[in-house]
Amino acid sequence: METKGGMQNLLENECMIKLNDLKKKDVYTRHAQFLMMCANEILAKQDRKFIADEQNRDVLRFLLYYFNGCEECEKVFPNKDYKLGKQILLYGEPGTGKTLIMETFSLYLKRLNNPYAFENVSLTQMMNHFQLNENIDRYTFNAGKDSIEGRPFNVCLNDIGVNTHRHYGTDPKVIIEEFLYSRNDIYVSTGQRAHLTTNMDKEDLVKMFGDDEHGRLLDRIFNTYNFIPLSGASRR
Repeated sequence: METKGGMQNLLENECMIKLNDLKKKDVYTRHAQFLMMCANEILAKQDRKFIADEQNRDVLRFLLYYFNGCEECEKVFPNKDYKLGKQILLYGEPGTGKTLIMETFSLYLKRLNNPYAFENVSLTQMMNHFQLNENIDRYTFNAGKDSIEGRPFNVCLNDIGVNTHRHYGTDPKVIIEEFLYSRNDIYVSTGQRAHLTTNMDKEDLVKMFGDDEHGRLLDRIFNTYNFIPLSGASRR
Protein backbone atom coordinates (compact mmCIF):
# COMPACT_ATOMS: atom_id res chain seq x y z
CA MET A 1 0.00 0.00 0.00
CA GLU A 2 1.36 3.41 -0.96
CA THR A 3 2.17 5.83 1.83
CA LYS A 4 1.12 9.45 1.44
CA GLY A 5 4.74 10.53 0.97
CA GLY A 6 5.43 7.67 -1.44
CA MET A 7 2.38 8.49 -3.52
CA GLN A 8 3.33 12.16 -3.65
CA ASN A 9 6.86 11.33 -4.78
CA LEU A 10 5.55 9.07 -7.52
CA LEU A 11 3.20 11.76 -8.72
CA GLU A 12 5.90 14.40 -8.74
CA ASN A 13 8.37 12.17 -10.56
CA GLU A 14 6.06 10.42 -13.02
CA CYS A 15 2.95 12.51 -13.57
CA MET A 16 3.74 16.19 -13.42
CA ILE A 17 6.18 16.35 -16.33
CA LYS A 18 3.21 17.16 -18.57
CA LEU A 19 -0.05 18.23 -16.97
CA ASN A 20 -2.16 16.57 -19.63
CA ASP A 21 -0.63 13.16 -18.92
CA LEU A 22 -3.93 12.47 -17.16
CA LYS A 23 -5.14 11.20 -20.53
CA LYS A 24 -3.24 8.05 -19.58
CA LYS A 25 -5.40 5.80 -17.42
CA ASP A 26 -2.66 4.81 -14.98
CA VAL A 27 -1.63 8.43 -14.48
CA TYR A 28 -5.23 9.50 -13.90
CA THR A 29 -5.66 6.69 -11.35
CA ARG A 30 -2.64 7.80 -9.35
CA HIS A 31 -3.87 11.38 -9.27
CA ALA A 32 -7.36 10.25 -8.22
CA GLN A 33 -5.89 8.18 -5.40
CA PHE A 34 -3.79 11.07 -4.18
CA LEU A 35 -6.79 13.40 -4.35
CA MET A 36 -8.75 11.03 -2.08
CA MET A 37 -5.82 10.98 0.35
CA CYS A 38 -5.97 14.77 0.52
CA ALA A 39 -9.74 14.73 1.08
CA ASN A 40 -9.46 12.20 3.90
CA GLU A 41 -6.61 14.16 5.47
CA ILE A 42 -8.90 17.19 5.68
CA LEU A 43 -11.79 15.16 7.09
CA ALA A 44 -9.62 13.26 9.60
CA LYS A 45 -10.11 16.09 12.11
CA GLN A 46 -13.84 15.34 12.02
CA ASP A 47 -13.30 11.56 12.14
CA ARG A 48 -14.98 11.25 8.74
CA LYS A 49 -14.13 9.66 5.41
CA PHE A 50 -14.63 11.25 2.01
CA ILE A 51 -17.31 9.53 -0.06
CA ALA A 52 -17.24 9.62 -3.85
CA ASP A 53 -20.64 8.62 -5.22
CA GLU A 54 -23.05 9.27 -8.08
CA GLN A 55 -23.70 12.80 -6.79
CA ASN A 56 -20.11 14.03 -6.99
CA ARG A 57 -18.08 11.48 -8.97
CA ASP A 58 -18.34 13.16 -12.37
CA VAL A 59 -17.71 16.59 -10.84
CA LEU A 60 -14.53 15.27 -9.24
CA ARG A 61 -13.48 13.71 -12.54
CA PHE A 62 -14.08 16.96 -14.39
CA LEU A 63 -12.13 18.99 -11.84
CA LEU A 64 -9.24 16.52 -11.77
CA TYR A 65 -8.78 16.92 -15.51
CA TYR A 66 -9.48 20.65 -15.37
CA PHE A 67 -6.93 21.49 -12.68
CA ASN A 68 -4.27 19.57 -14.57
CA GLY A 69 -4.86 21.54 -17.75
CA CYS A 70 -6.28 18.51 -19.55
CA GLU A 71 -8.88 19.06 -22.26
CA GLU A 72 -10.44 15.71 -21.37
CA CYS A 73 -12.47 17.72 -18.86
CA GLU A 74 -14.60 19.03 -21.71
CA LYS A 75 -15.77 15.47 -22.49
CA VAL A 76 -16.97 14.61 -18.98
CA PHE A 77 -20.28 16.44 -19.41
CA PRO A 78 -20.84 16.24 -23.19
CA ASN A 79 -24.17 18.08 -23.04
CA LYS A 80 -22.64 21.07 -21.26
CA ASP A 81 -20.52 23.83 -22.71
CA TYR A 82 -17.83 23.54 -20.06
CA LYS A 83 -14.44 24.83 -21.16
CA LEU A 84 -10.92 24.41 -19.84
CA GLY A 85 -10.35 28.14 -20.33
CA LYS A 86 -13.17 29.22 -18.02
CA GLN A 87 -13.18 29.54 -14.23
CA ILE A 88 -15.19 27.30 -11.89
CA LEU A 89 -18.49 28.22 -10.25
CA LEU A 90 -19.64 25.28 -8.13
CA TYR A 91 -23.20 25.63 -6.88
CA GLY A 92 -25.68 23.58 -4.88
CA GLU A 93 -27.64 23.33 -1.69
CA PRO A 94 -25.86 23.85 1.66
CA GLY A 95 -24.03 20.75 2.85
CA THR A 96 -23.55 19.09 -0.54
CA GLY A 97 -19.75 19.37 -0.25
CA LYS A 98 -18.86 22.35 -2.45
CA THR A 99 -16.39 23.95 -0.06
CA LEU A 100 -14.86 20.61 0.92
CA ILE A 101 -14.23 19.72 -2.72
CA MET A 102 -12.46 23.02 -3.34
CA GLU A 103 -10.47 22.69 -0.11
CA THR A 104 -9.40 19.24 -1.25
CA PHE A 105 -8.28 20.45 -4.67
CA SER A 106 -6.46 23.37 -3.09
CA LEU A 107 -4.43 20.98 -0.90
CA TYR A 108 -3.88 18.50 -3.73
CA LEU A 109 -2.63 21.17 -6.14
CA LYS A 110 -0.33 22.79 -3.60
CA ARG A 111 1.22 19.44 -2.70
CA LEU A 112 2.09 18.89 -6.36
CA ASN A 113 3.29 22.46 -6.99
CA ASN A 114 0.67 22.69 -9.71
CA PRO A 115 0.41 26.12 -11.40
CA TYR A 116 -3.39 25.91 -11.08
CA ALA A 117 -3.07 25.88 -7.26
CA PHE A 118 -5.31 28.36 -5.49
CA GLU A 119 -6.02 29.80 -2.06
CA ASN A 120 -9.38 29.25 -0.39
CA VAL A 121 -11.11 32.18 1.29
CA SER A 122 -14.59 32.53 2.72
CA LEU A 123 -16.79 35.56 2.24
CA THR A 124 -16.63 36.11 6.01
CA GLN A 125 -12.82 36.22 5.88
CA MET A 126 -12.91 38.75 3.08
CA MET A 127 -15.47 40.91 4.91
CA ASN A 128 -13.32 40.85 8.06
CA HIS A 129 -10.28 41.83 5.99
CA PHE A 130 -12.24 44.75 4.56
CA GLN A 131 -13.23 45.93 8.03
CA LEU A 132 -9.59 45.99 9.12
CA ASN A 133 -8.02 47.36 5.94
CA GLU A 134 -10.82 49.20 4.13
CA ASN A 135 -9.99 47.27 0.96
CA ILE A 136 -9.91 43.72 -0.40
CA ASP A 137 -6.61 44.12 -2.26
CA ARG A 138 -5.26 40.98 -0.60
CA TYR A 139 -7.73 38.88 -2.59
CA THR A 140 -7.70 40.82 -5.82
CA PHE A 141 -4.52 42.49 -7.05
CA ASN A 142 -2.49 41.45 -3.98
CA ALA A 143 -0.84 44.87 -3.87
CA GLY A 144 1.14 45.95 -0.84
CA LYS A 145 0.78 49.27 0.97
CA ASP A 146 3.86 50.66 -0.72
CA SER A 147 3.29 49.09 -4.12
CA ILE A 148 0.80 49.96 -6.84
CA GLU A 149 1.46 46.77 -8.78
CA GLY A 150 0.75 43.48 -7.05
CA ARG A 151 1.08 39.83 -7.90
CA PRO A 152 -2.40 38.31 -8.06
CA PHE A 153 -2.80 34.64 -7.25
CA ASN A 154 -5.47 32.07 -8.02
CA VAL A 155 -8.21 32.06 -5.40
CA CYS A 156 -11.55 30.44 -4.59
CA LEU A 157 -14.14 32.59 -2.84
CA ASN A 158 -16.52 30.32 -0.95
CA ASP A 159 -20.14 30.70 0.09
CA ILE A 160 -21.16 33.83 -1.78
CA GLY A 161 -24.84 34.47 -1.21
CA VAL A 162 -24.98 32.63 2.10
CA ASN A 163 -24.67 35.73 4.26
CA THR A 164 -26.52 38.66 2.74
CA HIS A 165 -26.97 40.72 5.92
CA ARG A 166 -24.77 43.72 6.54
CA HIS A 167 -21.45 43.02 8.22
CA TYR A 168 -20.69 45.85 10.65
CA GLY A 169 -22.53 48.22 8.36
CA THR A 170 -20.95 46.92 5.13
CA ASP A 171 -23.12 45.38 2.42
CA PRO A 172 -21.61 42.02 1.32
CA LYS A 173 -23.07 42.52 -2.16
CA VAL A 174 -20.89 45.61 -2.68
CA ILE A 175 -17.77 43.72 -1.62
CA ILE A 176 -18.61 40.73 -3.83
CA GLU A 177 -19.17 43.02 -6.81
CA GLU A 178 -15.81 44.71 -6.26
CA PHE A 179 -14.15 41.30 -5.99
CA LEU A 180 -15.77 40.01 -9.20
CA TYR A 181 -15.01 43.13 -11.24
CA SER A 182 -11.39 43.18 -10.07
CA ARG A 183 -10.88 39.47 -10.58
CA ASN A 184 -12.34 39.67 -14.07
CA ASP A 185 -9.70 42.25 -14.98
CA ILE A 186 -7.03 39.97 -13.51
CA TYR A 187 -8.39 36.95 -15.37
CA VAL A 188 -8.33 38.79 -18.69
CA SER A 189 -4.90 40.39 -18.20
CA THR A 190 -2.94 37.67 -16.38
CA GLY A 191 -4.95 34.45 -16.60
CA GLN A 192 -5.05 34.10 -12.81
CA ARG A 193 -8.39 32.60 -11.85
CA ALA A 194 -11.00 33.27 -9.18
CA HIS A 195 -13.28 30.29 -8.62
CA LEU A 196 -16.54 30.49 -6.66
CA THR A 197 -18.78 28.28 -4.57
CA THR A 198 -22.34 29.33 -3.83
CA ASN A 199 -25.82 28.12 -2.96
CA MET A 200 -27.17 30.40 -5.70
CA ASP A 201 -28.07 29.26 -9.21
CA LYS A 202 -28.19 31.49 -12.31
CA GLU A 203 -31.63 32.86 -11.45
CA ASP A 204 -30.46 33.81 -7.96
CA LEU A 205 -27.39 35.53 -9.39
CA VAL A 206 -29.57 37.54 -11.75
CA LYS A 207 -31.68 38.64 -8.79
CA MET A 208 -28.61 39.60 -6.78
CA PHE A 209 -26.63 41.43 -9.49
CA GLY A 210 -29.37 42.30 -11.97
CA ASP A 211 -29.59 45.93 -10.87
CA ASP A 212 -26.38 46.69 -12.79
CA GLU A 213 -27.60 49.24 -15.35
CA HIS A 214 -25.74 47.69 -18.28
CA GLY A 215 -25.65 44.08 -17.10
CA ARG A 216 -21.86 44.09 -17.29
CA LEU A 217 -21.19 42.00 -14.21
CA LEU A 218 -23.68 39.28 -15.10
CA ASP A 219 -22.30 39.19 -18.62
CA ARG A 220 -18.79 38.64 -17.27
CA ILE A 221 -19.95 35.92 -14.87
CA PHE A 222 -21.97 34.00 -17.44
CA ASN A 223 -19.20 34.16 -20.05
CA THR A 224 -16.17 33.34 -17.93
CA TYR A 225 -17.44 30.63 -15.56
CA ASN A 226 -18.32 26.96 -15.88
CA PHE A 227 -21.57 26.66 -13.88
CA ILE A 228 -21.29 23.22 -12.31
CA PRO A 229 -24.14 21.91 -10.12
CA LEU A 230 -23.49 19.66 -7.14
CA SER A 231 -26.63 17.80 -6.16
CA GLY A 232 -27.66 15.44 -3.39
CA ALA A 233 -28.60 15.64 0.27
CA SER A 234 -26.50 17.34 2.91
CA ARG A 235 -23.36 15.39 3.85
CA ARG A 236 -22.93 17.14 7.18
